Amino acid sequence: MFNFFISLIISIMLAFGMAIALVEEGDQFPIRPWRLRIQLVIRKLFGRKWSRVLKCVTCASMWTALVADGVLCLVNLVFFGTFYFFWPFSGFIVLGITFVIIELLNSLDQ
Repeated sequence: MFNFFISLIISIMLAFGMAIALVEEGDQFPIRPWRLRIQLVIRKLFGRKWSRVLKCVTCASMWTALVADGVLCLVNLVFFGTFYFFWPFSGFIVLGITFVIIELLNSLDQ
């Protein structure tokens, strides 16, 4: 049970960090080529409208939670022999945290 909470916290932190890096720092050098490739893959698979997901931090945080949970699930399975995949749960937590932080920063900005 303790491993579940640690995995959940790590997943939330990874997803939040990836969302901030992809959206806020997406036009700078180390991240820009990756963001463009990700947008191209999303555009090819799902269409032009879905590729705009990486323009919004809140939207991107839900989908980066899926990626973070996938990676963390594989790490837990290989090294610890446990299978934890809790994407919708962690995705909505990250979405809520991101929304609250963005709204707080916007209110402090005004």
